[in-house]
Amino acid sequence: MSHRLEWERVWSRCLAARVLIVAVIAAASACTSDSVSPDPDSNPPAAAPRSPSLNGDLRIYRNPYGDVNWSQDLRLKAQHHDHVARTFALPLITAYDAAGYDVLSLMDYSGKPSVFYSLQERPWPPERWVPPPILAALVNIKLFIPNGEEVGGDWHATSPFLTTYIEVAPAGGSAQPWQYRDTRDLLRLVRELGGLMCLAHPFNVTYEHLEDLRCVEIYNAFGEAAKTELPGNSLQTYDGNAALVAHWDRALAQNQDILGIAVNDHFGPGAARTATINPAALDSGKIIVMAKAATLDAYRSAFERGAFFAIRDRGIVKDRYPVIFSVSAGTTFVSIETNGNVSWKTGGSVVADGPVLRFAAIPANTKYVRAEVTDNDGSIVFTQAFVVRPTGDADADYDVDQDDQMICDAVRQGRESHPLRVAACRAI
Repeated sequence: MSHRLEWERVWSRCLAARVLIVAVIAAASACTSDSVSPDPDSNPPAAAPRSPSLNGDLRIYRNPYGDVNWSQDLRLKAQHHDHVARTFALPLITAYDAAGYDVLSLMDYSGKPSVFYSLQERPWPPERWVPPPILAALVNIKLFIPNGEEVGGDWHATSPFLTTYIEVAPAGGSAQPWQYRDTRDLLRLVRELGGLMCLAHPFNVTYEHLEDLRCVEIYNAFGEAAKTELPGNSLQTYDGNAALVAHWDRALAQNQDILGIAVNDHFGPGAARTATINPAALDSGKIIVMAKAATLDAYRSAFERGAFFAIRDRGIVKDRYPVIFSVSAGTTFVSIETNGNVSWKTGGSVVADGPVLRFAAIPANTKYVRAEVTDNDGSIVFTQAFVVRPTGDADADYDVDQDDQMICDAVRQGRESHPLRVAACRAI
């Protein structure tokens, strides 16, 4: 049993006491305020929205961890980008299993027939692709994700949950139903065919113009390993992973639905340990998904809700990054219980340090906040974005107007039941 699993088993036995302590501390802290906060468990009828200035009256509109049961949900360690589906690379699956992974993308380069290294079929289902002896010997891996690194567009992207093969259309020719023209067209096609596109290693590109984008890489172990393993690569001249986070912040200002993931990309637990590589860079990108069950449907549901953490694991001994035990959102604050150091950020700037963020501390005109939890090894646990809106903004368009009044009237009359809208009206 890994150090991580032992720790989480101990944690599950004392979670109830810890959550009670956090609640007591938060309540005591709230009592020092000049105003009295409403009882978060009360259920008053929705009042008519008032019209706050955009310079204040902000609240958390959507908490990506709001549906997590911290004592019962599974913590699934997952990898969304490494090249394990080639015949010569299949032993890497065994390495991921030995490293304690629960979920692994079955993938390689795909979708560009003109290059020799690109797959021209989808490596799915796993029973057809992975030799039975490897599957039978797995101890930790509970499920595979259909995936691929689509290399035919102007930018590379992965396509988790897509089970069918797609490819770039030939230049000058007509596109078939399984073909795309460029990155924007790829985004459309992946979505229409049931997948979820995630931009791969966008170190030197920005993407806020991709309105429907849902996922990007915010940490990639390739960016760390390139500093010693790829002489002449441009990543030796700047911090590519810092650029990934900066690009994410820039895009979140426009689209708060963009999920951020951390990946290994060639430098996972089975990668060669050369004389020059920094061992901290190996197996340093992963995610922890808070899923209701170890099934592909439950995993995808949790992932798309943003109920996961992106991990930059910089320890020499892996899986000793900070643990987030729980996330709680009240009427005036959001808090994280963890054994690490918490910084709350928006737009690349620190809003507050410490486990509790009070809504009064959120800067004017903010549309999201996120947290980074760090330790002394340089590891970082990234939360997903918490959506911020003015009090009374029931439709999340960042203003308070008659449309919100109509929604709250519908809530009172029982004609509107969307949880986020109901919560927004009750917060007034």
